[in-house]
Amino acid sequence: MGRFAVSLTCLSFFFTTSLLGGSGHGRTPAYFEPNAGQAQAASPFLFQSDGVEVGVSHQGIEFCLPLKPTRLRFQKTRAARSITGIALQPGVSNYLVGRDPQRWRTGIPHYGRVGFTEVYPGIDLEFHEANGRLEYDFIIRPGAHPGNIEMRWDSVGKLAIDRSGNLIASTGGGAITLKQPVAYQEHDGRRSPVRAAYRITAAGAIRFDLGPHDPSRTLVIDPVVVYSTYTPSTPSSVNDLTSGAIAVSATGSVFLAQNIQMPPSRQLIRLIKLDPSGTLVFSTTVGGSNVDVARGLVSAPDGIYLSGSTVSTDFPVVNPIQARLSPPTGGSTYPSPDGFIMKVAPDGKTILYSTYLGGTFDDTVSSIAVDSAGSVYAIVDTSSPDFPTTPGAFRTKPVSPILPAGWLYLSDLAVLKISPDGGRLIYSTYFGGSNYDTTKGSPSIAVDGIGNAYFTGQSQSADLPVTTLPFSPPLDDPSCTVTAGNACQSSQARAFVAKLNVSGTRLLFCTYIGPGVSGGIALDEAGHVHLGGTTWSRDLPTTPGAFLRTAIPTPALDSQCSIALTRVGFVSKFNSSATALIYSTYASVNDSTVRSVALDPSGMLLFTGWADPSFPGQGPPCIAVRSYAAAFNPPGNAMDYLVFGGGGVIQGGEQGIGVAISPSGRVHVAGNTYSTDFPLTAGALQSTPGSQPSFQPTSGFLTSLDGFNLPRHCISSVTTDTTPFPSAGGSRSITVTAPSTCTWFATSSMPFVRITKGATGMGNGEVTFTVDPKPVTGSGMSAAFISFGPLSVPVVQSPSAQATSPYDDVSLADPFQGYIALLAPNVDLSTGPRAFSPNLPVTRRLMARAVVLSLLATDNFPVPAQPYFSDVAASDPDFRYIQELRELGITAGCSFDRFCPDAYVSRGQMAVFLSRSMLGDRFNASPGPYFQDVPATHPFYRYIQKIRDWSITSGCSATAYCVDDPVTKAQLAVFLSRAFYIAR
Repeated sequence: MGRFAVSLTCLSFFFTTSLLGGSGHGRTPAYFEPNAGQAQAASPFLFQSDGVEVGVSHQGIEFCLPLKPTRLRFQKTRAARSITGIALQPGVSNYLVGRDPQRWRTGIPHYGRVGFTEVYPGIDLEFHEANGRLEYDFIIRPGAHPGNIEMRWDSVGKLAIDRSGNLIASTGGGAITLKQPVAYQEHDGRRSPVRAAYRITAAGAIRFDLGPHDPSRTLVIDPVVVYSTYTPSTPSSVNDLTSGAIAVSATGSVFLAQNIQMPPSRQLIRLIKLDPSGTLVFSTTVGGSNVDVARGLVSAPDGIYLSGSTVSTDFPVVNPIQARLSPPTGGSTYPSPDGFIMKVAPDGKTILYSTYLGGTFDDTVSSIAVDSAGSVYAIVDTSSPDFPTTPGAFRTKPVSPILPAGWLYLSDLAVLKISPDGGRLIYSTYFGGSNYDTTKGSPSIAVDGIGNAYFTGQSQSADLPVTTLPFSPPLDDPSCTVTAGNACQSSQARAFVAKLNVSGTRLLFCTYIGPGVSGGIALDEAGHVHLGGTTWSRDLPTTPGAFLRTAIPTPALDSQCSIALTRVGFVSKFNSSATALIYSTYASVNDSTVRSVALDPSGMLLFTGWADPSFPGQGPPCIAVRSYAAAFNPPGNAMDYLVFGGGGVIQGGEQGIGVAISPSGRVHVAGNTYSTDFPLTAGALQSTPGSQPSFQPTSGFLTSLDGFNLPRHCISSVTTDTTPFPSAGGSRSITVTAPSTCTWFATSSMPFVRITKGATGMGNGEVTFTVDPKPVTGSGMSAAFISFGPLSVPVVQSPSAQATSPYDDVSLADPFQGYIALLAPNVDLSTGPRAFSPNLPVTRRLMARAVVLSLLATDNFPVPAQPYFSDVAASDPDFRYIQELRELGITAGCSFDRFCPDAYVSRGQMAVFLSRSMLGDRFNASPGPYFQDVPATHPFYRYIQKIRDWSITSGCSATAYCVDDPVTKAQLAVFLSRAFYIAR
């Protein structure tokens, strides 16, 4: 068959697939879909290939629908006798565009070919694709006349035929080249060429001049079209076009959010789902009639969550918190973008909810996270002084000054939580200082099992609300101010990480990490915060034994580079309270970035970005960088995996933007490429790049990597002596029992506990650690954890001899004294002046107060006025704590509508309260029973297993938990301290 190859670039985002190291995504072909009203054209079929959308019919080809189309018309055709979609393909298309659901189109099938019969007498027309491009054939049956075929371009300028026989058509956006046509006939399986050439008639029509051929045999004419152009720019930046938003479901399906640009200034969002084999499941297009930009993407069992920004007044909204786009400000006729959050049904056919979120200036919902209940947590880049906030939130007003319209305005951040139905703001708060604070669009927010929000960004504010000792000096440069047309340089920014409590009323911690910008956040089950980023600093805080403690030599120009770059990627891991760095390391010595991070269940941190090919070794900085995927082990002292993508063109380069990990361990990286020789797999999603101006990405890419072989948690048990260390310190060992094939890592949560031997092992082993002497006399109990993935061991150091007890009835010799003293400044459980009553049983009301105050770290939180329980009236002194315990899903009461506030709490019930407080109700625990009195059939089994995994308890004896015994106040102090007040 002949081919008509179209390389017209009407949409600037192309998508390719690549495979490195093992099996990965297979072919997801371009396809034809029936025009069910999703396009305004009269064409009965649309050809879809990422970056190209073309209408096809017996009358010709329409490009760039539905905007002012450029058409290649087939003149004087007649209505086709039949129009047939051929070769049904996997997947369907959905179009959820605009506000009217009646105009949405869903479940549109995909075909591999489209045939039109008798478009001219005896001449058929067939469209198909090859290598992601649209092709067509004129099939001239015996006796038919090829002279009936006539073509004409609409909306082109001068036509000319060059010396090679190519037809050149000038357009406003570039040149269209119709290469010298090829024609042939086949006989007995042999192809005989027929001379063919273009002829331009006096009226501007295009015909074929053919050489001698056999009119009794079928003739195929094969014209090829090459189009070179670029699309006009939009208000979005280059990175907007390839957001790199990627997510993986629990079943291994991959979701991608693309920003599809259409000239002159329209942009839609396309959500793509691929099954674990790489087969297209659906392609869903959402948006309005202006510019819509995807930023965040999360896959959950109940739907797919999207976030970003929009300036479309007809963006589809369903059950919205904010129903309309904020109006233009300052006399502008162009609207400022608002953020949006959207939830799409698992099959991609329905919007479950969608809402604008914004104020009078620019707002973008940069990143989102979703908890087990379906509540959405978001971080917002905002310049609006009236971004919607909620009463009682941490900050209801921005700190940044508001500058006059037309001046360079400042940027702040907002953090918010939306109810599972999408219809209510549970909380919304500003966060930042008086200068420029932003996320730069990186994956910047994570949520733990109970709803604490962790987020990262970068700040140029000297008054950022730092709550813990920062790991780099705060900004103190008085010249770092914003005025009209003048702002601080990006080198002045500091990356930070912060934690907000579950009600959004209190900042639990905020600390700098160093000069630079953030590049993503990931959170493990123990609350360790993993942060990636990029710095320009030679003195980033690094930790002893880290992979790379020095970086960024004096910049030097390379002969192949036009500029010298001094940026370098870094990765840091904080303990759960951000009071200590478990590790912090540079990722390379030269030009590199860390753009996104993801955490493997074993604690291995995966990250991606772009880097000089010498990464992570020595080498000159150069603008030609490549995407990569790399992994640090949990102690951060070894880069256990490194794979480069990218082509070999020095002027090219790649940018890894998003990374996700499937349950099987397959790693997926999404990003952009400038290269024309990016390595692809056979049958890639698209095998040819797009066309863009210099130094703009030509294509997006998806790379799927097998063979990581990342270690999984496999330790059978860990045992150690938990007797408190004296204030003088000392050394001990932990015994690890594990299969011979099990690789494990040990990390300490606090610097005063140092692992001196056996931080990494395989099979059975031993870890030796040292506890430093207390540096100050009179200090109280010190505590830390040594973690082995989901398992942990407590390390406690007794108060010094000069320490005093806060209670007269708890002596320094009491084994519970240190824990009671640790709890005292956070939760008041006293029974009188300097009295604690350590042996008093704990009631359910006392437990509610202690758990809620430990969890929220504040007494300032709203609760529903209507009582949940019939035996706890609104006048009850513990009403608000009991209401909040129910709000948080930690308890449903002791019966249908009762709480039993004065009943005693059993040790089994305490395990449930603690596990749900720390992790929610979705967690995995060690399978084998720890205690003989708690078999696997016990209703509290998994909760008791979990608090033993975390060493919150060791039981009432070596083999028993005493599940039905009441909890004493002294035991409660141990439970709460180990759960909430000792940094993991």
